[in-house]
Amino acid sequence: QESIQGNNTDSKNQNKDKQILEIYFSYGEECKRVELKDIEQNSRAKYSQDVNLHIITQRYENGERLDITLEFQQETFQTYVTLHNNQATIMNIFKA
Repeated sequence: QESIQGNNTDSKNQNKDKQILEIYFSYGEECKRVELKDIEQNSRAKYSQDVNLHIITQRYENGERLDITLEFQQETFQTYVTLHNNQATIMNIFKA
């Protein structure tokens, strides 16, 4: 089972209009969009070095930090992104 959670570091009053609209994965430097089921079906090893995570938000200020916990195949990854124009990309999210 997979899950992605994001937590804003701002106070609750400032958060109420902010939203994470979309989170998706892409593959390689060209950022070809893939579904999580494609990663699972085609062996995690194939994608482990080239999977990128994209986060699209709304109503965040440039430079705001979003803490992320990603659970995938019984492993947990914790990181954060700094948003710019309501989006962020983490290249090679699973790279060891």
